[in-house]
Amino acid sequence: MPNRRRILSSLIAVVTMATLLASPLRGGQAVATPAPWTYFDVTDGTLIAAAVRTPDGCTPQAPCPVLFQMDGYAAGGSQGINPESYNDNYITVYASVRGTGCSGGVFNLFDYRHAEDGHDIITNHLPDLAGSNGEVGIVGHSYPGLTGWLTAATDPQNLKAIAISGLIDDLYRGIVYPGGVPNYGFPAIWTGAYRPAVEVAGNASRVVEETVSADATCLANIATRNTDVPGAVESVLENPILNGATTIEDGNWWRDHSTITRIGGIQRPIHITQQYEDEQTGPRGGHVLFERLGDQVPKRLVVTNGVHGTTGVGHEDRVRWLDCWILHDGDVSASATDQTPCADILDRDQRVNLFFESTSNSSRPLSEAFVSSDWPLPPSDATWTRYFLRDDGTLSTVPGAGAPRSYVHTTAGRHVTADAGMQFGNDGLGQATFFDGPDQLAYELEVTGQDPLVVAGPINLTLTASSTAANTDFFVDVLDVAPDGRISYLQRGMQRASHRAVDPSPDRTDHTPEGDIFRAWHPHTNTTTALLIPDQPEQLEIEVFPLGWIFRPGHKLVIQVHAPPPADPLSIYAWVSGLPAAVNTVYHAPMDGLAASSVLIPVINDPAGVPGALNDPPDCVDIVGVPCFSPQLSDLPSL
Repeated sequence: MPNRRRILSSLIAVVTMATLLASPLRGGQAVATPAPWTYFDVTDGTLIAAAVRTPDGCTPQAPCPVLFQMDGYAAGGSQGINPESYNDNYITVYASVRGTGCSGGVFNLFDYRHAEDGHDIITNHLPDLAGSNGEVGIVGHSYPGLTGWLTAATDPQNLKAIAISGLIDDLYRGIVYPGGVPNYGFPAIWTGAYRPAVEVAGNASRVVEETVSADATCLANIATRNTDVPGAVESVLENPILNGATTIEDGNWWRDHSTITRIGGIQRPIHITQQYEDEQTGPRGGHVLFERLGDQVPKRLVVTNGVHGTTGVGHEDRVRWLDCWILHDGDVSASATDQTPCADILDRDQRVNLFFESTSNSSRPLSEAFVSSDWPLPPSDATWTRYFLRDDGTLSTVPGAGAPRSYVHTTAGRHVTADAGMQFGNDGLGQATFFDGPDQLAYELEVTGQDPLVVAGPINLTLTASSTAANTDFFVDVLDVAPDGRISYLQRGMQRASHRAVDPSPDRTDHTPEGDIFRAWHPHTNTTTALLIPDQPEQLEIEVFPLGWIFRPGHKLVIQVHAPPPADPLSIYAWVSGLPAAVNTVYHAPMDGLAASSVLIPVINDPAGVPGALNDPPDCVDIVGVPCFSPQLSDLPSL
């Protein structure tokens, strides 16, 4: 059973950190005076509260474009976005979605009505601000990023560019039920406790100020939410916790509230930043959305290791993107007379920037980026390499034909101890239980020779397996084991056996140019009729979230298949398996039309072209977002 004290302390830590991260990036000195507060009336008469910040240089004689952000945190009750973060080139507007803060109306999480409000504000109000030239960009990280995507998908006419991060592509697959396994951790605590708490605390100043100034609008809007007026409170049918608890299968509510459902509406140049180890909104959203956007709009992707707040690594690039498309209309010739580097921003061969081994959440990366034209990386940069799981516990490009291996599936395996888990800092003191014991299998590839093995992209595990139970959860980890025995926990994936069905159509499941699956799309429906026949092998396609990592000579790349963990080392996601104990078996040779178990990994062709790959690595405890463990096997708890 999970260590409840450990989970509680982790929740407190994440809520504390998330409170800090919810605020927009700020440059220069903190602003001591409140931002100008205002209201925008939208099409149904609802008043949306906002904080507007106007740099001194933005005047009717020298008007500036506007950067717009909207969410259900402090937003319109805050001091707003500091224009210094964007070099004082923009007026900034930070608005509260309806039903939150001082805004009127009814709040429903990720309601498309919020996007329509954003469209109305961008189209009908922002051009009329004093000092505005009418042109608008959308910015935001995490909740503001998600709201920004939905607003951008309404395609306001005067929207020029988008720069967002911390995204979730699919609420069901991306965070609440990855692989069909319930995650009752961060999604529930954020929805039920953290977001409302930050909203109340973040708008306290405005409530007090409005009371003092005798402006009753804010207090009236808040009072309305506590009445029985029809439509004044959130619909029970729209409650995300209720929808998450009603059924474990996918459905219309999840699709209607997911960013990927609105992807066809994104028609403006868009910049996305993503962290591989994002412990809050997850590790896959930005990757999937960038891929699915296709080439119909200009797009740019910045990816790095790190936690939710490491988005700062991409901030400088994000500002250049906005400047190029908004200030210079995407004109490459502008770079000849200005410092804005539109040329590389517009270069399709440079639209993907990957950072490895970031050791800081700084807004300036500590090394150069590996630059590519697309994501996943094209054949000119990386090769999809299939490693087969062999019965001797190794990974090899040559398939094996040996005996199967088994492990125990417990209701909560001892995969990590109570001392291990996601860390905002990284002290390297965690204890891991990765290699000994009956509740996991390990398959390792030692990097030999002079060159490192550099991995960058999505990973897919094709697992042929059986279980003594009618249903079971398969968990998969990717680890780096150093010569001194320290373990860097890099990435994970999971799959519930009854959710193993795959829709192979190309608009659903993602394939390599050679036709291999690198990310399967599982319908997650009709799962009660897809139970296992005990001890009968089945083939599963398990998504392992994207990863960028340098495995240096002497290190081992390890793939683990194991029982449900008591804690997620990369986050406070709480995997609640609830399935009975069983013995699961992995098969290593093809059989009866089923493939040999293998893992498909994108390997960069020229490791010497990756900045820093040939240098000595930083200490693993310094790499942001990646827990570094020193296992002490004598301290293992018993099953």
